[in-house]
Amino acid sequence: MAMVHASDMRAIVDAFAANSLWPWVLGAFNLLGGLIIIALHQYWRSAAAIIVSVLGWLLALRGLFILAFPHTSVSIAKNTIGAATLSWTGFVVLALVGLYLTYVGWIPAASQPADDTRGKLSPGSPT
Repeated sequence: MAMVHASDMRAIVDAFAANSLWPWVLGAFNLLGGLIIIALHQYWRSAAAIIVSVLGWLLALRGLFILAFPHTSVSIAKNTIGAATLSWTGFVVLALVGLYLTYVGWIPAASQPADDTRGKLSPGSPT
């Protein structure tokens, strides 16, 4: 979305910075989302699980940073508006991570053999 509206981003960031409520809202939602991921995803056994857990921690830290240093966060946003190459690189990396997590989360589940024993009574079990 930011890349589509790149020409309007300076005005959007200025409007965001003009109201002190918005950094608190953004920081609170980032922190809450990160804490939910941290609380519900405490798995570190595979590469995908590590990526999800690290993203949860990064989201929580980002929210905490925005809440603690709102003016610095806005300043960083203003300074990175002109860095289109950096933004595109970040978006491509996040898209690749999303594709990898989608593949790991959905494709292997379809290739597992079906469990034919569900719902069937084993020999000698009471009816």
